[in-house]
Amino acid sequence: RAQVNVFTRSGGWIILNALAPDGLADYNRIVGYTHLIRPFKQEKVTWPPIRSPLTAGLPTSNIVMGSGKQIFNYAAGQYPDPDAYGYVVDLEDVAPFGKSPFFAWDKITNNYTMADGFWPLIINFAMPKDGSPYQIPITLPRPETLTKFTYVQDLNYAGTTKISLIFNGRDRVPFNLQVNGDPQTFPITPPRRAQTLTLEIDDWQHNPAKQSNGQDLIGIDNIYLYAQRPADFSQRFRPMLNIGAMVEYPRGAGGLVLCNVKFQDTEANPENAGKKQTILAAILRNLDAPFAGGKTLIAGAGNLTYAPLDISKQANQFTTERGWFGDRQFTFADLPTGRQAFAGVTYNVYNFTTSPVPTAIMLGGSGIPGSLPDHVTGIPVGRKADALFFLQAARIDQRRSPEDIKNGRQFEIADYIVHYDDGQTAKIPIYSEINVDDYRQETPTPLPGAQIAWVKPYAGTKYSAVAYSLQWNNPRPDAPIQSIDLVSGPNRDHGVPALLALTAATAR
Repeated sequence: RAQVNVFTRSGGWIILNALAPDGLADYNRIVGYTHLIRPFKQEKVTWPPIRSPLTAGLPTSNIVMGSGKQIFNYAAGQYPDPDAYGYVVDLEDVAPFGKSPFFAWDKITNNYTMADGFWPLIINFAMPKDGSPYQIPITLPRPETLTKFTYVQDLNYAGTTKISLIFNGRDRVPFNLQVNGDPQTFPITPPRRAQTLTLEIDDWQHNPAKQSNGQDLIGIDNIYLYAQRPADFSQRFRPMLNIGAMVEYPRGAGGLVLCNVKFQDTEANPENAGKKQTILAAILRNLDAPFAGGKTLIAGAGNLTYAPLDISKQANQFTTERGWFGDRQFTFADLPTGRQAFAGVTYNVYNFTTSPVPTAIMLGGSGIPGSLPDHVTGIPVGRKADALFFLQAARIDQRRSPEDIKNGRQFEIADYIVHYDDGQTAKIPIYSEINVDDYRQETPTPLPGAQIAWVKPYAGTKYSAVAYSLQWNNPRPDAPIQSIDLVSGPNRDHGVPALLALTAATAR
């Protein structure tokens, strides 16, 4: 450890991978903290509330890895890949490190909620017919001093009104719940130290119309148990994700990085190999250490050759007052057409000069003119590409609440589905307020997953038109891409997307 300290104090960085239980003791000595460890599972991966600079330029679509198995046969969305990351160390939430005989323990500690739209990843279950409390015993790997507790219910069936935490089998702390689907956080005052505790469901709404075999049903989306940490914890331990699969440990002028993506010889979902390489490459690039194993794909850097693609055959919406989002006052009529450079990318914005025709691809939604579909297929590509760039806008119908933002909740309003010539596909999720934002804004908003591409004030108003450029790095650059579909996502009620132009790029 002394040698490590000398190295990091002088500005050196050490990146650690493939941490597993048999190496935890050595790892803890190196980082100077006694971490817990658990296997990664099928769980939701997002950014932390404050994003690490070491992940700058890394799209959200790279840290989220699907198994290739669709959750529903009628909508986009895959089960998360349990092999995306190897093992996870603890930060403040210790609930996923605990064990319980409760049959759905993994589902109430996987970060998914009903707001994600994937009900197979959450749980609803029956309460006792006699109305007695329902108990979920929990055993933590070691005694922890617990300082606060977050509970997220869903309202598919009966709402929960009262719960308790029982510490060490005798110390009961009750909580009254609001009947809603928002995360509800309660301080544990004073903090309790315990290794065994029980979550008790004490009371709930009784609705005979929603019973199953005479039993009330309730839903627990997720629970979080926050443990006391050292006062300087946030300075010495900086999460790079919402879970401890990637952690930055600043030490002097340098530090250590846990990048515990699970590199494998073969992937059940081939696109994940490229995502994992991209994650490591981004970290190294942000540490000024170039990664020789892959190409650098940076819009506007001068090393990309752009090939704008033709979306005219699939265009189904006007950017003028004849269509757009049904907003005759605020349109995209002034968007420059023809060959244009937006956010360093060459696009060809379609326009038919001799006759007004639809020039954008839009999905259907409430108030959208033209009875548009919930999917548009077959946008032609017909070439290999190292990256794809999407010029896009959206109408955001439901914005994230402060609690959503605090907890890293994201809403997948649409997906691009990439079809390769060999029959394989890749999904590019579009998250509202992450990859695209509203077409009309008072202050154009930078996004973590896209660049502002075009802004123009609406004359005589406080608003501006805003479009974004989204970059997707192709995990299979040597496989020709046949076409792309634009389909509604599981959270389509949060917004409607519009594709304005599409460009393929290859690295020189």
